[in-house]
Amino acid sequence: MLTTKPWMGAGGGAGGGGGGDDAPMEPRKISGSPRLEQTYELGTLTVIATYDNLKEDLAADLPISLVGYKSDDTMSIKVQSTAKDGRTEFRNLDRTGNTVYFVLAQLPRNGALDRAFGFPLQMDSRGGVHMVLSGEKRASTERPADDFGRVQAQTIPTPADKVRVVINGVPEYPATVRVYDLTTRQELAHADAAEVSLDAGAVNFQSQYAARTDLPAGFLGIVLHGGAAGTDKPMAKETIEIIPGDGPLDSPMIASPVTEVNGQAIAEKLPTGVPYRVRVKVRDKVHVSEPFDLTASGGAIEILASWGDKGRIEAVLDVPHVPGRVLYAECINRKHMYRSVPFQTLPGVGTQLSMFFYPRILFTFGMGGQVEDQLLGLRGQLTIQNYSWAPYRAPGDGLVIPLPKHAKGIFVDEGDQTDVSVETGVGFRMLRPIPPGGRKFGGGFSLPIDGGEIDWNMDLPMGTYQSSLRILKTPGMFIKAPANAPLQEGTVEQGEIYQISPLTIGPQQSMQLSIIGLPVLPAWRLWVPRILGIGVILILGVGIAFAMFRRRESETANADTVARAAQREKLLEDLVALDRVTREKGDSEKTRRRRETLITELEALWGHDAGNDRGNAGDD
Repeated sequence: MLTTKPWMGAGGGAGGGGGGDDAPMEPRKISGSPRLEQTYELGTLTVIATYDNLKEDLAADLPISLVGYKSDDTMSIKVQSTAKDGRTEFRNLDRTGNTVYFVLAQLPRNGALDRAFGFPLQMDSRGGVHMVLSGEKRASTERPADDFGRVQAQTIPTPADKVRVVINGVPEYPATVRVYDLTTRQELAHADAAEVSLDAGAVNFQSQYAARTDLPAGFLGIVLHGGAAGTDKPMAKETIEIIPGDGPLDSPMIASPVTEVNGQAIAEKLPTGVPYRVRVKVRDKVHVSEPFDLTASGGAIEILASWGDKGRIEAVLDVPHVPGRVLYAECINRKHMYRSVPFQTLPGVGTQLSMFFYPRILFTFGMGGQVEDQLLGLRGQLTIQNYSWAPYRAPGDGLVIPLPKHAKGIFVDEGDQTDVSVETGVGFRMLRPIPPGGRKFGGGFSLPIDGGEIDWNMDLPMGTYQSSLRILKTPGMFIKAPANAPLQEGTVEQGEIYQISPLTIGPQQSMQLSIIGLPVLPAWRLWVPRILGIGVILILGVGIAFAMFRRRESETANADTVARAAQREKLLEDLVALDRVTREKGDSEKTRRRRETLITELEALWGHDAGNDRGNAGDD
């Protein structure tokens, strides 16, 4: 929700770069989106209210409500009115991330109200924040704008002076939902949630058209399938209406084939040179496809229609509209408190809310890995989901995500290092509270291979939900997956893989798996470098001793002796370089022959000098 891209235009950042560096952003499009401003005072939120024109039609004397939801589940509210320039500033806001802020306003227009609403905001430690709240143009005849629908979809018609609270999850009955005035904390209404009958209009459609060069122009093949949740069957005896692709969605049909037992239908000899759409009604909902053209060739369209097998769970409460009043809904269930987003009602229509009866936080990861020498390297994306409108803060120094025991080389992607750090020997530490919706970050680690095996033992205090692990195969590899975790085999661009997905484990448990049949380091790779290292040290010591001796005798040495000394030093350097290559790339027949040659030459030089020394001693 935050960006460091600077605001363009006049008025201290009231405009923005939209269709080019100098083109101002349209206020309605950016309404409610917080924007980081590093030149603003820390902890300051600047709000500008406007009627879709930041230069000429600013909303003066408009009450702006700022609601704070804190990590300890306390709340705060502050109301300030805009000045003549449509601005107001909220100062000294919490920059630790322990508070999520919501900005609400109602702009009067044509006898109605445009409902403005800001996306949930955690203040940033790098600067202040700028936000535009915009209604439609003051003279517009459009119906009232409703930015609240961007956060809470208003999909179910709700009568005026009613609040519909839809519960996602499985509550324990009775589940009593209460609506409160956020300023006074006074309860205004309560009702028990109940399951309503399945809505025949709650159908989800997906359609996909593909041109078929093997079919003649004007030919259309149709496949219709789907069903209630968990089922996917051909839909027979359904009328498929073919309509013009460039006309209104309720245009008269051109053809109406009916699907057979296999869910398929055919339309032939359709006129070419014009676009078409497909229109179909399943249960009480109509779907119209995107336009397609049958001029160059025939085509086929597949339509999937699906719906739930249970009705939604909801509570409908009587809450009369009061202009400017800020409300919230709350329910205590299974000894946990669930709270809605703060909201304001509108005159003449009701309001729909969602409440999530899920665990407060869930951990999910998707990681891939492959063997590299004696390590299994893994990287991917990790997610902490927060099913609350308040930020989540773990006790102590922050939330820690443990990694498998013996993990090493732990890293966090560069772009995520302001929010996540590496806890050496443990895993990842979240540096800021988790915002509503959650936080994702990229990272990775390595696991050492011991005797051709890896024992993966990973503590999961939060559990994990719908996670996945993919590992590129090596010859002889096999994975012993956790109980109830589906182990699959597949192919990706890099080769064949093992995949464990979806992986779900309850809180306070551990993820344990074994990977066997991995490459084993040959024994000589362990002891040869050590022996060579000792040998090199001895050779270097002898070389240094001879070099010191030769320096003391340098005044009486003849030219031949000096040349032999230089040759010895060169041979010693070649021997050290050869040992370094052996450690990095392994020993081979070629390196062994080269080592024997170097040592033979050194022995010959040392023998020659020793003979000379004995001869010189005899002469003396």
